[in-house]
Amino acid sequence: MKTIAVVVSLVALAACAVPLDQLNGDRPTTDYVLKVSPDDAKVYLDGRLIGRARRFDGESGRLAVTAGGHVLRFEHDDFQNETREVVAGRQPTVIDVRMLPKPKKTDLADD
Repeated sequence: MKTIAVVVSLVALAACAVPLDQLNGDRPTTDYVLKVSPDDAKVYLDGRLIGRARRFDGESGRLAVTAGGHVLRFEHDDFQNETREVVAGRQPTVIDVRMLPKPKKTDLADD
């Protein structure tokens, strides 16, 4: 049952991700390598879901963004969200993100 839920979630995520060529078109781009832990964090570029972090790890691929300012947001159910503001130039750049675990919920009924 859990496997089915994971497959359905992955299919839904893939359907929502915006192809990068639709975001960038023919404009000049800068490549980013995302070193994110956990590597299955969702990546948002300027508010649009573009995929999971492992897709842009330098081995699987890179994130090409147009020159100028951008906001990268990383989300994961078990970790605190992280946001990075970047200004893309011409040089490839590595963005290293270590997401912190969410605080454990305490049982308020024991108080």
